[in-house]
Amino acid sequence: MTTENKGLILEIYRSDYDARINKMTSKKSVLLVDNRIPKICDETEDYPAVKLVTRHLFGKDYTHAEPIEAGHYAFGGTFIYTSDSRVRNIAEYPIPLHDRQMNLE
Repeated sequence: MTTENKGLILEIYRSDYDARINKMTSKKSVLLVDNRIPKICDETEDYPAVKLVTRHLFGKDYTHAEPIEAGHYAFGGTFIYTSDSRVRNIAEYPIPLHDRQMNLE
């Protein structure tokens, strides 16, 4: 896989969920790509790239991650996290991964 995506590897934490609509169900880690994240590792099939998205909801900033490729994603019960302080400076909590493909429902 040739790619220009570089970032930091985060572990996936999830409950059991319908694998037909979860994009990253078979993965154990993802590559977090963001301008605030050091570009240490390359994207591979084992580490698909996700991006951070921050929205203002109910008076607070809400940060989640979603696959880089275009699509309609929702939260499906999966979180990503690492103990690396560079990520904790962005989000103090495990980051919800919006990998549920809504167009497959």
